[in-house]
Amino acid sequence: MLATETKRIFKDGAIIFMVLAAIFAGIVASDQDVYLAPALEIFLLLFASFTGWSMFERERQENAGEYMLSLPLSRSRLLLLKFLPRLLSVSLTLLIYLRLHQSWQLPSFLSPFNFTHLYAGFFLLSIAFSISFKNFISAFFITCLLSIGQILLIKLLDNSREIGQIILQANLAILVYPLLFFFLFQRYDIKPVSTFNKKFFPGLLAATGLIAGFIFYQVPAKWKNLNLTPTGLILKNSCGRSEITLERGRKRIPGCLIMLRESEDGNTLYCMTRKLDGNSNCIETSIVALDLKTGDLQTLYRIPPDWSIYEGHYGEFGSIRNGAFSLFLQKPQSKKAMIVEIDAGHVKTFPIRGDFYDSRISYVLHMSGEPRQLVIFSEPRLYRLHISGQVEELAKTNSLGVWQDKILLFESSGVNLYRVGEQLIPLLQRKGNYSKSPRRLGGYESRGVVYHADRSYFWLDMEQQKEEKLELKSPPYTYQQSGDHFYVVFVDGTVFTIRDMRSGKQSETVWDPGFKPAAIRISPFGLLVFSHQKQKVYPFNN
Repeated sequence: MLATETKRIFKDGAIIFMVLAAIFAGIVASDQDVYLAPALEIFLLLFASFTGWSMFERERQENAGEYMLSLPLSRSRLLLLKFLPRLLSVSLTLLIYLRLHQSWQLPSFLSPFNFTHLYAGFFLLSIAFSISFKNFISAFFITCLLSIGQILLIKLLDNSREIGQIILQANLAILVYPLLFFFLFQRYDIKPVSTFNKKFFPGLLAATGLIAGFIFYQVPAKWKNLNLTPTGLILKNSCGRSEITLERGRKRIPGCLIMLRESEDGNTLYCMTRKLDGNSNCIETSIVALDLKTGDLQTLYRIPPDWSIYEGHYGEFGSIRNGAFSLFLQKPQSKKAMIVEIDAGHVKTFPIRGDFYDSRISYVLHMSGEPRQLVIFSEPRLYRLHISGQVEELAKTNSLGVWQDKILLFESSGVNLYRVGEQLIPLLQRKGNYSKSPRRLGGYESRGVVYHADRSYFWLDMEQQKEEKLELKSPPYTYQQSGDHFYVVFVDGTVFTIRDMRSGKQSETVWDPGFKPAAIRISPFGLLVFSHQKQKVYPFNN
């Protein structure tokens, strides 16, 4: 029976083989390979589909279905004897094509790897219709609809996905159809085909519905914002849900999750949840801990009504000292403030006594020790806030840089580096009219700061208290310290130039993400750009 089936396959597919040979001859003999090579792929898909569909075509033509079913063979063995010669045929044809593709460097719509997945999918899917459809055109149309249609749908709904990933997902999903066919064929008998179809088509529709539902479920939300953690994880959020991709895969979380700060060991991401009130305003509801290994979410503290968190950019809200995470909250209506401290899952609150409210806070430095105190930058002044409610002005400044307990102030006398303790302890002073080079997007604290006087630019390492002059042709867009490396980023349209500086050594890399970003984020891990459903990351340590 195997020999008979093999002869039938080559005889039935003779016309397609002739067309394939004619197309290849045209590629060799003419300069139209740009058009003919993709046509070769299309006819190969046609061949794979026809070979799978024609499994019972000869029995249909000769009305030999009853004889076939009367053979002393189980339904599984019968399918196997029909399937193996066809598998051999489509496999040999594919191998020949791949060899020719490599030898002649043929142009194509898809890479050989992706085309192989699509080709196999057409073959296996068409087998599922070998009984239900007497007309090959109908079977081929349904095959294209379920395979290519699914690929186009996924790409339409999630344009950021790579085509290879989409083809693989689509072809894995359509395996359910030949499996359903195999299961129902075990009870196939001499009754009319309509009897078989009454069982097959409901399953077909159910499977299609489940696949479509899964595709829509996997579609990314219209994210409002994306943020990059210091370890390179991307947290996406919208008003309705959030998402983060961990080692175990994508973790979706109901509600809007705002990144506050990552723990020192990199295992926990402290976040804040938000929701819309009746007036469509965002209100802060709770502080949570997201386990970056398992994706588990633990609520640590429910923010009281009308209280809100102040300070910092995404990723640098609050402060971590000796493993304890501290946040500063205010209640504008009653002019109240407090410190929330989270240590090993235990929450303590420290109310600021008396009335206090400042709407211009842009940075808060949480000091260690007792009694509790904060150093607050509220343009244009820097002051100390004691838990007793006492306010002590420290300096007047329009901008500053912060690294741990060090503060770089740009004052009227010049630029001055201090250590913050009971008093501001001077560490480094530079006289002159210095201005801080702005970081045009929120970034994490950086021990390196760029500033300039007239047209001269300088880089100061606040930890080592070391200044170095920079040779820059244009003002930097932003910068970020990452370990011993200091990265300065320049932007020209959609092209980014990243300068890596360390210990007197400098190198530059030009990076073009391939699209115009709507927003940019930076962290010690790298640079994140995104627009709609597109996103790309430039890792600094690459």
